Amino acid sequence: MLLDSVQVRTTSKPRPGKPLKILTVGGWAPHKCQHLIPEICRQLKQKGINFHWDLIGPTSRVVGYDEAIREQISQLGLSSEISVHGAVPLADLAKYYSEANLYVQPSTEEGFC
Repeated sequence: MLLDSVQVRTTSKPRPGKPLKILTVGGWAPHKCQHLIPEICRQLKQKGINFHWDLIGPTSRVVGYDEAIREQISQLGLSSEISVHGAVPLADLAKYYSEANLYVQPSTEEGFC
């Protein structure tokens, strides 16, 4: 089971000198608001915050949505701060959850509360 593989941290703070690890998981669709993430990251970077944001989830739900966001990431020069992953195996997903300091779900609606 996925939850059995997730290592729960005693603190959510990043280790000294390491980036804040942010995670978003979900199918790519406009109501999930992944399109907001590049601008949020631009502002974090502008404020001097050391972070890395992993975006995980199937990208085939809305044709062109993930490509537009990838292009925005590139145009803003955020390719080293944002990693876009498609669907990943459950073992890898557990690793991402275990390594995250912060989980962000900017969705305006959620079918799986």
